[in-house]
Amino acid sequence: MMRASVVRMRLRARAATRDDGAASVLMVGMVVAAVMVVALVLTGAQALQWRADARIGADHAALAGATVARETSLSGARGAQAEGEAPCDSAGHAARAHGAAIVSCEVSGAIVRVTVTVGRGPAQASAFSVAGPSRARG
Repeated sequence: MMRASVVRMRLRARAATRDDGAASVLMVGMVVAAVMVVALVLTGAQALQWRADARIGADHAALAGATVARETSLSGARGAQAEGEAPCDSAGHAARAHGAAIVSCEVSGAIVRVTVTVGRGPAQASAFSVAGPSRARG
């Protein structure tokens, strides 16, 4: 009788050791999954923020460039300023103030068209904006 109870205790001990650590492995997996979800959400939030920053930067850059282009056309200036250099310089300064970089800047009379980017590497956001007098745009 004593022998049967010893055998049962040994079997129970072996069965108990087979599951030892299973909860730890499960918890590690859950923590890793939670960290991955948080990283994905933060990446998406950063992309949305860059997109908004690009739009704001493009709008402000186009407005700054159009203001200089209009002043230049009203004063009748010629040369580099008439070509759009001064409006694009002003647009570039406004874009940099908003953390954006000018990709392209086109001046046609008092109308300024700019494209800007925000971000680094493959995670960049771009935006396009046009500014100028409404009667000139048609």
